[in-house]
Amino acid sequence: MKKTFYIILISLLVSCVGENGTEVVNSIAATSVSEVSSFGATLKSSISGFSLSEISRGKFGFLYAYNVNVTAEDFSLYPFGDKSGIYELLGSKVESDGSIIGVLESLEPDTRIVCCAFFESREGEVFIGAVTSFTTLPFRPKLSLVEDSESLPAFYTHTVQVSSELTPSEKNVCSVGFVLSTEESKLQMSRFQLCQEKGAQGLYELKFQQLNPGKKYYYQAVVKNNKSNTLYFCDEIGSFETRTSDELAVDMGLSVLWAGYDLYAENNLEYGACFSWGSVAPATDFQLSHYKWYDSASQKYIDIGTNISGTGYDPASAVLGGKWRLPTKEEVLELTNNISSFSIRDCTTVISSVNNNTLSFPDNARFYHDPSMGISMNSNGIDIPFYWTGSGSKEDNSVASVWQSYMVWTGQAPKVFLDMPRQWSFPVRAVRDRD
Repeated sequence: MKKTFYIILISLLVSCVGENGTEVVNSIAATSVSEVSSFGATLKSSISGFSLSEISRGKFGFLYAYNVNVTAEDFSLYPFGDKSGIYELLGSKVESDGSIIGVLESLEPDTRIVCCAFFESREGEVFIGAVTSFTTLPFRPKLSLVEDSESLPAFYTHTVQVSSELTPSEKNVCSVGFVLSTEESKLQMSRFQLCQEKGAQGLYELKFQQLNPGKKYYYQAVVKNNKSNTLYFCDEIGSFETRTSDELAVDMGLSVLWAGYDLYAENNLEYGACFSWGSVAPATDFQLSHYKWYDSASQKYIDIGTNISGTGYDPASAVLGGKWRLPTKEEVLELTNNISSFSIRDCTTVISSVNNNTLSFPDNARFYHDPSMGISMNSNGIDIPFYWTGSGSKEDNSVASVWQSYMVWTGQAPKVFLDMPRQWSFPVRAVRDRD
């Protein structure tokens, strides 16, 4: 004969009648709730009428729902009824006295939760405890911006810090980061940028990168609920200014001024970012299918002109603004023909034969090209930087010219330029028209 069960919610007793007609009383206690936080709580109940081994062999835990309209009857239908909106908390531990304890995590702050304990025996008998409810605490993270300690502004980067008093359970659910904008009014619409905790003292740090020179930026610390993506903003708003691009200019006594560093490099030892030809955003790829100015449907390159210097396709113009741009082949040759000497120590420094001013380059290059093409970019064991010009081929719009810095340093004008596939990624050394 199939066993029949009745749920008695007031007395918390579950009565069943066995096949021999003897009534067996089992009970499951009401759930007690403790350690309630913004994102979790500890639940406890107890199961009577079963041995510890019977409980351990069964399935036990807690049922909970966010929907306040979920009733005891909805829970009592477990696991046969509509389970939408009802969640199981498994992994609860059982104590020697039959108590079961579970920890709810990743809840929503300031939210009412209804819950109850359950036990399903190995034979498939299901017992449901009385329904109780609780409300998670409101979440008001404490964030304090740390005073900006950078003594000298940079061109493209800036490091910010924030201190937070998140508890360990809150850290399990939340991430700390920043939003950044050149307009204070648009901060809370800006992209969330995750930062890392430094040690275990609640100090978080983020280095903003690929900023534009000569700009004022606003930033705000944020705690993000990773489950709901809700953002909690710090009351404080910080700001900083990057160095102007005019400070990058080096006068080599030529028709144009040259940038002292690669685009997105902060000094002459750093690598700059790499770009595919005609793209204003950095790239770390050489795949044709990923190239912005290639039409996969027609399998043809999109014509963006044979000279992009100073146009909307020029990354130097986009990042530095003003009169900055990619150099033309003529301007690179002018530099080549006016270098008196060069030296290599930490970086390569070339000396102008016109005014003895110097221009430095990182010794080793960073670029993204197809290695199967068998093109060597190495000289005497050093990977020599190659840089884009603004000049594309008039005969083949799949390629554009790069200049080989080693050939420039050594004055080998006939060997300066190579045509490279436009989708490959190389660094940029900008020039600026004289005022």
